Amino acid sequence: MARVFDHVWLSFQSGLPLTEAELTLWEQSRGVQLPPDYRSFMLRCNGGVLRPFAFVSPWPELTMGDPYDVLSSMFDWREVLDRTQEDIDLPLRNVPPDRLAIGHTESELTIMLRLDQEHFGSIEAWPTNVFDAWGDGQNTRVVPLAPTFSAFIEMLHDIDGAPHYYWARVDPGDPIPRQVMLP
Repeated sequence: MARVFDHVWLSFQSGLPLTEAELTLWEQSRGVQLPPDYRSFMLRCNGGVLRPFAFVSPWPELTMGDPYDVLSSMFDWREVLDRTQEDIDLPLRNVPPDRLAIGHTESELTIMLRLDQEHFGSIEAWPTNVFDAWGDGQNTRVVPLAPTFSAFIEMLHDIDGAPHYYWARVDPGDPIPRQVMLP
């Protein structure tokens, strides 16, 4: 079921639309296709900040005891590729394998999209550890969030008491939110 969200790009994001050709080139070079719901979101929004933005956290221990978490932003495509560390040799990456880093929460969890066959398209939260390669030290944990990107988007709601640094203060020079319909 489609829902309407307020959407803005943050100043560090490109704010540029992503093209079908860019995604297709990336998919062909990796031999993988993005899940249709995430692909559609990226072509429509290319990351950004959404409102509503909060979701009930099934893991309060990862969100400093809060019963909810706040989606800080979804990464634009350039940042997805940078944060996924595609330019770093696999044994040295700290990002879990077969995943794309697609966003983050205000409690410092990275939102991950699975690309492996067994869990294709599911969304996970990763307590980001940039100090160890994946599999070393404390860098061994991801927790399931939703079976699909659409299911993750469906989790986002307005929750009383869930502050968001962007929506809490909209300065006169900030971009005007636009409304987008998301699956």
